[in-house]
Amino acid sequence: MEVKKTPLDSALEEHRSKDLPWVCFSLPHQNEVKLVLQSTQDLIYADDQSTGFMVAPFDNASQKPLLFRPDAQWDSMRSLLGDVTKPNQQMELSESDRKDHEARVEQALQAIDAHTLTKVVLARSIDCEGAYDPWLLFRRMLHTYPAAMVAIWSHPKVGMWLCATPERLLRTSKQLMETVALAGTSSASSLGDVVWGEKEIQEQQWVTQDLDNSLRSLGLSPVIHPLQTVQAGPLFHLAQTISAEREGVDLETLISVLHPSPAIGGLPRAAALKMIKSLEKEDRAFYAGYLGWIDAGNQADLYVTLRCLSWKNDRVKLYVGGGIVAGSNPGLEWEETQAKARVLAQLIG
Repeated sequence: MEVKKTPLDSALEEHRSKDLPWVCFSLPHQNEVKLVLQSTQDLIYADDQSTGFMVAPFDNASQKPLLFRPDAQWDSMRSLLGDVTKPNQQMELSESDRKDHEARVEQALQAIDAHTLTKVVLARSIDCEGAYDPWLLFRRMLHTYPAAMVAIWSHPKVGMWLCATPERLLRTSKQLMETVALAGTSSASSLGDVVWGEKEIQEQQWVTQDLDNSLRSLGLSPVIHPLQTVQAGPLFHLAQTISAEREGVDLETLISVLHPSPAIGGLPRAAALKMIKSLEKEDRAFYAGYLGWIDAGNQADLYVTLRCLSWKNDRVKLYVGGGIVAGSNPGLEWEETQAKARVLAQLIG
């Protein structure tokens, strides 16, 4: 079935023909889809006074967040853009990296046993063979992940990225801020079938406690809301909202204490980041970074960049990761990353 072209499709098609930067996104549980077009190829870096769509790498200490300047904007709806078609066949996931990944998990467990750290999140990328239409995959994600922040962005000097993330990093107004402590993954067939083990519950509690302590270090008084199980496509996660009055703390400072959280880095943060640099084979780039709309530092709605695909120099990569704690099983950790990859592979074909 041919999907009807919208005015947004036409505007993007013309913009892409000029090889100019752009981003298209839709917020969780929202029907609106926004397209932001930048009229020059400039690399623009975000600061507290910026307005536009911000994209930051995992290692935001060494590279400033990019800003997509809204020189032109178009709106549409998920119900119009969402593509319900499915691939003719599912992409096969290779097992070739299994031994390497399990060996890295073993090294992490040795450090945990030696009390060097409590938790570390290890990520890996998967090369996807074949030519895949990123705009079609974005439209499939709009349909498949109604509860996720779905975004695709492209810059001729950086590449193209696509994500569907369930995890909010930070939402702010002038007076208030809110973050979410999200951890644990279940592939149960329904919400009623989800059973959380001690490992997942402990991981989530560590994230909540770390974010609470980080906000208190700024003099804020966080309120921790009830624990919930949330769904993101076919997967389920444990999540807990944490809110506070902002007390005049600027956006950059709030981000600095929230990112990278134990959900994507580990604990203690410094030791976990050191181990990530030691064990992971390649730079995460924008995987497990953050992205979203900012408005002159007053209002922001930012999400952790998960469920990712990237396109650069005709190479397509898929990114996944998982948290390693005492008692983790290397074989099961591999299977968890495969399960996460399979969710995206079902859309790729």
